[in-house]
Amino acid sequence: MLPLKNKILKEINASGPISIERYMEMALFDRKLGYYNKANPIGSKGTFITAPEITQVFGELIGLFMVQYWIDCGQFKPFTLLELGPGKGTLMSDLLRSSLIVPDYLDSCNLCLLEKSHSLKEQQMKNLQDTNPVWLDSLEELPDQPVIALANEFFDTLPIRQFVRGKKYWQERLVGKSGDSLQFELSPEFEFKPLEGRLKDTSEGDIVEIRTGALGFIQGILDKIKKYGGIFLIIDYGESQSLGDTFQALEANQYANPLANPGSADLTSHVDFGALVKDIDDISVSPLLGQGKFLQNLGILQRSQILAKNLTGEELEIHRKAIDRLISPHQMGNLFKVMAIYANRQPLPQGFH
Repeated sequence: MLPLKNKILKEINASGPISIERYMEMALFDRKLGYYNKANPIGSKGTFITAPEITQVFGELIGLFMVQYWIDCGQFKPFTLLELGPGKGTLMSDLLRSSLIVPDYLDSCNLCLLEKSHSLKEQQMKNLQDTNPVWLDSLEELPDQPVIALANEFFDTLPIRQFVRGKKYWQERLVGKSGDSLQFELSPEFEFKPLEGRLKDTSEGDIVEIRTGALGFIQGILDKIKKYGGIFLIIDYGESQSLGDTFQALEANQYANPLANPGSADLTSHVDFGALVKDIDDISVSPLLGQGKFLQNLGILQRSQILAKNLTGEELEIHRKAIDRLISPHQMGNLFKVMAIYANRQPLPQGFH
């Protein structure tokens, strides 16, 4: 039996079924046995491939997007350039390289990274060693200055709770056990105030997912943006509102049973973008766009054509497939969404017009 599975079973034996939120915390972030602390999950040899690992064009366009927004806002100096969950550091590396066209931008920024995984932090140190980043343990450590923040495939890994609509109220979907196997169970029906409003648009048996931990990350960055200016760009897969069971496991780029091998598979679920901004005020929120539309607005097709001029044969085919994977409606183009949160006094960012 996997050591982490045994640890989870002991907790269930001691105090009963646990929430999916608690299960994800243990499976992903247990200090010794959690998935993100013992594996190299990102890339062709890992569990999943993120957009920056598919092609450098993704990071370059995001970098230019941020430089342009900095210019449009009057080039505030100094400012914090922040990434939440930077993976291997590939996105930030590509982003910074494309930013070299405006030296004042890089000279004005303080690079900060928020990373919980020890193994990924080691890779970030190697890939970004020439940029002198500062790793934050908490957003409370953010400097008091404008912030340009990015979260790419970050919120989907934050633990969720699942609730099933009952006859009148809600039942929480929990992780229990049968012998040495983990299984889903339902709590008795109860009134749950945070989902009171969802009783109007759901039917018996519907599943709604919430991320209680997401609001802390949102608010920690928005406090700086409201006071000093800046932008928070969020890219992830999800919808404008949660409805249905999206809790899933990926192991070696294949879907797997999320309860079968805790600590050996990546656990994610779709992001409820509407919930991320539901209770914020005094700040502007962009339209929610599909990733394909957003990248095309930023000029991905034109940039792709320029790069393709120097490629032939298999390299050209790989390049074309990479771009298609990012923007095709049948691949990442519609499934992944993009949203920006920015100060009221600042312009709507390019790419969202």
